[in-house]
Amino acid sequence: MRILIAAPAWAITILIALPLCLQAQETIEHYSQKLTPDERACADFSKPINILSDQNGKYTLVFSDVAKGVVTKAIDIRENNPFAGLGKKTNDPTKDVFILKNKRFKDIFPDFQPEKDSTFWLPADTTSLHKIRMLYSVDASKNRQYAVLAYTLIADEYVCRTQFIALDSAGSEMNRFSFDNIVCGISISDDGRYVAFNFTDRFEDGEEEQVALSGIKIIDIVSNQLIVNKEIKNHNCGVNIYKSIIWVGTRTYINNNNAQVSKHVYFDLKNKKIYTREFDACCLGKLKLFADGVSVSCITGESFRLSFLSDFIVEDLP
Repeated sequence: MRILIAAPAWAITILIALPLCLQAQETIEHYSQKLTPDERACADFSKPINILSDQNGKYTLVFSDVAKGVVTKAIDIRENNPFAGLGKKTNDPTKDVFILKNKRFKDIFPDFQPEKDSTFWLPADTTSLHKIRMLYSVDASKNRQYAVLAYTLIADEYVCRTQFIALDSAGSEMNRFSFDNIVCGISISDDGRYVAFNFTDRFEDGEEEQVALSGIKIIDIVSNQLIVNKEIKNHNCGVNIYKSIIWVGTRTYINNNNAQVSKHVYFDLKNKKIYTREFDACCLGKLKLFADGVSVSCITGESFRLSFLSDFIVEDLP
């Protein structure tokens, strides 16, 4: 079933108050001189989008006009988050925690919709929240023409909400939407149409653990629809996109044949199919994806090619 999604009004209000563009245009050469060695090591200004980080926990999303040789926008990912207006940030360089002064749950998480069968304990609308924690993720498409930011808000009671912001190569916002999930892997397609993310299966706080559904969601940000919402247990935190195919793999496990394997699930958005297969653990680092299948080279020296239609379990994409 396809579901129309949109950002809640409170999210739009908060985000508008935060400027995404942090500095005026300057030449790439001048901007590069101000970077730390860590940031400079991961920069490639022959591409319009760069994601820079340093050892002090600073993350910057940089947009450039390559033809003109200028940096047009630089977004401090941590400081310019859409939840910054909710409370006072604590003085902790490694964690983003905000003190709320006992705001009500329904004011922070209006219309909260956890995953079906979630085991999270849900507070009442009037429950007071003392503090919240914020996590963030960012990804650029392989051609560096599009980027997506994901900000996850986590409350004391293991309640979470993630807001996504999709941007083009000029740093202009294309879409914004929210889900009540925690994100552990995110990708955006080369045409800027699809955003895919893993939603995780647990929060850990000391010795306590809360478990919920885990899986993958894929959003068509042009039509503003959720087109895939599939549970995948024990998945790795990472989503991969190749043209119109999006895939995710699980952590290794022992299957019924006593072999150590990982299950990979491929979503073919063009042909509306889902392909699933187990791969031996010795072959996981040598997979190459094609439009019609996968080539495999194992550390044992064995090489072969698999067809999606004949060598995988095939399902129709709803």
